[in-house]
Amino acid sequence: MEPIFDNDEPYITLVHKEGGEEKKIAVPKQLAYYLRTHWCGSQIMHDLIVNNAKKSMSKSLQEIIGII
Repeated sequence: MEPIFDNDEPYITLVHKEGGEEKKIAVPKQLAYYLRTHWCGSQIMHDLIVNNAKKSMSKSLQEIIGII
């Protein structure tokens, strides 16, 4: 199962284990938003949050040691 919740038209792709056909199911935008913002389906959102946290910590440490 491959969730794509960051697209304009979010969807999930279902794949049969024994190699059957793939089925694409639309996901309501409200549900996709909920899943994205609760770390349940968006690697893009997860990476963005982690990178922002790293930048914030780096800036705080630079301020503490007087680099900035």
